[in-house]
Amino acid sequence: MFSRFFVVALALCSLHAHAWGSDCTTDEKNLDNYAEKYSKGKSPDGKCYSHVADYIDAVGFGGINAGHFNDCIPSQYWQYAYQFAEYLNTGNNAADLCLKNDQSKYNNNPYDAPTGSIVVVRAGTPGTANPVAGDIAVVGGNGQFWNGGEMSYGGSSNFPKSNDYVLGIYVPTTCTPNCPGVPGEDAGHFHFRSPFKPMLNESSCTRPHEFCCEAPNADPNNCPPSAYTPDCAAQNSCCCA
Repeated sequence: MFSRFFVVALALCSLHAHAWGSDCTTDEKNLDNYAEKYSKGKSPDGKCYSHVADYIDAVGFGGINAGHFNDCIPSQYWQYAYQFAEYLNTGNNAADLCLKNDQSKYNNNPYDAPTGSIVVVRAGTPGTANPVAGDIAVVGGNGQFWNGGEMSYGGSSNFPKSNDYVLGIYVPTTCTPNCPGVPGEDAGHFHFRSPFKPMLNESSCTRPHEFCCEAPNADPNNCPPSAYTPDCAAQNSCCCA
């Protein structure tokens, strides 16, 4: 797993006619199709959080609008897959992003989850190896899970209803980009360059739309690693986009 480094600022949404409280099957279908495209035929590479976040960035999911995954999860929840569930399971965080944890509805079993939903499991779950991170995947249906490869949790029988492996099965309750009540993005708020996007030149801030922006406390040592470039550091800045 990689750590995610980004700035918090949520994308503006408006009300949608889709029924509140029901799954947005359009979002689920879009996420499944995109995740399958970049996972089918591959083996998991240990970067599940990175891949799933990029899939959501590409098509959106509920209140996490396309291109804004980086803006919706606070910094203390960026490192491990299980932290995606930890954040969404706290208070009204999931509802605020037009998402719902429906694990009880689906028998606490990833294999019963709807295609295109997002499953998060704890470390120690069958099929996982990292002793800390846990795992996150897009449900592909028919026993398939996508997260940069074709993930397996060893079959439905590994998940009796009373199991404690599953941390969440998340579905969108409103279709992106129409989640109501999401704070608008501050036009003056810059986004640090994300480590999850392809980098054409990691040593300088020269990709399209990139520029040097003020570093936290005017100290480039406070820049996220992905946003630290020598040319910007010389100006006490980070690389932003």
